[in-house]
Amino acid sequence: MRIVSTARAAGTSTALRVLSIAVAVSVATVVTEGPVSGPEVRLTAADSATGPAATVYVMGGNTNPTGTAMDRLLGGYFSTAPGTPYAGYRYTPLTWPADIPFTSGNIGGWTPFDAATRIGSLTLIDALSTTAAGTTILVVGYSSSAAVVTKTVRALAAGAAAGQPVRSPEDLSFLVLGNPNRPNGGVMARLPGIYLPLVGITFDGATPPSPYPTTDVALQYDGIADFPVDVTNLLAVTNAILGMGFLHPDYRRYDITDPRTLITDVRIGTTRFLTVRADRLPLLMPFYLFGFPTAVLDALDPILRAAIEVGYDRTAGPGTATTARIGSPLSSAKIAAMFAEASARSAAVWAAATAPRSVTGPASTATPTTAPAAATQVAPPAAPAPPTAQSGSGSTDPTGPEPTGPALDPSTTPAPAGTVPTAPTSEPTTSVPAAAAIEPGSSAPTATEVSSPPGSD
Repeated sequence: MRIVSTARAAGTSTALRVLSIAVAVSVATVVTEGPVSGPEVRLTAADSATGPAATVYVMGGNTNPTGTAMDRLLGGYFSTAPGTPYAGYRYTPLTWPADIPFTSGNIGGWTPFDAATRIGSLTLIDALSTTAAGTTILVVGYSSSAAVVTKTVRALAAGAAAGQPVRSPEDLSFLVLGNPNRPNGGVMARLPGIYLPLVGITFDGATPPSPYPTTDVALQYDGIADFPVDVTNLLAVTNAILGMGFLHPDYRRYDITDPRTLITDVRIGTTRFLTVRADRLPLLMPFYLFGFPTAVLDALDPILRAAIEVGYDRTAGPGTATTARIGSPLSSAKIAAMFAEASARSAAVWAAATAPRSVTGPASTATPTTAPAAATQVAPPAAPAPPTAQSGSGSTDPTGPEPTGPALDPSTTPAPAGTVPTAPTSEPTTSVPAAAAIEPGSSAPTATEVSSPPGSD
C-alpha cells in the first residue's frame, strides 16, 4: 500500500512539473509588451532648479526599455497631467535592458530575463538613493518591470534587515500592473522554481509583503497576473494563455478610479489589490473577431466562465501566495451550484437575444380619391402602430452576459479610488458591493469591444 501511494504521489508530482513547464514555455512565447505608439511624456512644471517636490519613476515592459508612452496606461492615471492623481509630479522614465531573447527584433540587445530584471532593479535602487531625501516617489512597473519592482522590494527588505539606510515608506510607494509575481494569480507565483534556460527566466515566486504602500492592478483572465491554480483545467489554462495576448497588452483603456470597472478592491496590509473586470472571455475573443453570431457567443459565456472559474481559488484572496495544484480547489456542491446558475443565465441570455421584436412603421398616408359620380370616398384612418420592443442593459457583474436589468446606479457605489494608499490595514475591504465575488454566480457584464490583438500596442 505504501509503495502504491508513493508511486502515485511521484506520478502526480511529475505530471504537475510537466504541465508547469509547458505553461512556462507558453508564457515565454506569448508575452511581448511592445511600446504603445505615441510621443514621450515631457517633464512637468514640478521640475525646477531646486529639484522636484515629487517624482513618478516609470519602467516599461518587455520590448519597451525606455518606457515609451507608458503614461497612457490606465487612462493616464499616473501621467502627471493636470486633473490626474499625480498632477505636478516629475514624470521620469527609467531605461533598463527590457529585451528578452526571441521576443523582440533587437537581437543585439537581447538580455536574459533574470539578468535584465537584476539590472533594472539596480537602476531603480540607484534612482531611489540619489533622489533628494523627503521627495515623494511613486514607482510604476508593468509586466516584466513589475518583476523588477518585486526584486527591488526584496532588496530593500534585505537592506533594512542588514541595518543599511533605505528609502522610508513615508515617501515611497509602488504601482504594479499585470504583475507576474502577484501572490494569488501571478504566473511566477503559481509555478515557482521553473527555469527556462533559452530565455533565462526563473519563476521566482510571489511579491513579498512590505512596509511600502503598493497598488497591484490585474485584469481578470490576464494569464500573466491571473493564472488558474488548477493547471489540469485545460479550458482555464487555454483561456489564460489567450489572455496573455488579448488582455495583457490592454491596460490602457481601464479607469481604476471608476468602481464600476472593478470586481474586487481588497486592501491587505500595505497593499491594495484591484482586479479589473474582463468584459469578454479571451477564449471567445477570436470568435467575436471572426464574426461569429454575438447572440451565440454571449449565451456560451456564462457556462464557459463557470468551467473556467472551477480552476481558480478566489477564496484565498489575491494577497495569499497560492501555488499550482492538480484538481479544482472547489467542492463538488459548489461546482454544481455554479453550473446550475450559469445554465440558467445562458438560457436567459439566449431567450432575450432571440425573442421576436416588433418594428414600428410609418402611419398610413392614404389620400382621398374622387369617384367618377360626384361621391367622394375617404380612406379609413391608419391603425396605431404597436410599441417597439425594448431590450435591457447588462449588469456589472463579471460572470457573463445578462439579458435584462438596469444599469448600475453610481449612487450605490463608494467613492472612486483616488491614489495609492498611504496607511496600512490588515482588514480586507471590498469597494464594489455589486461585484465583490469573482466566481460565477451573480450576474454578468455587458459585452464590450474586443481587446486589441497581440502586437497592436
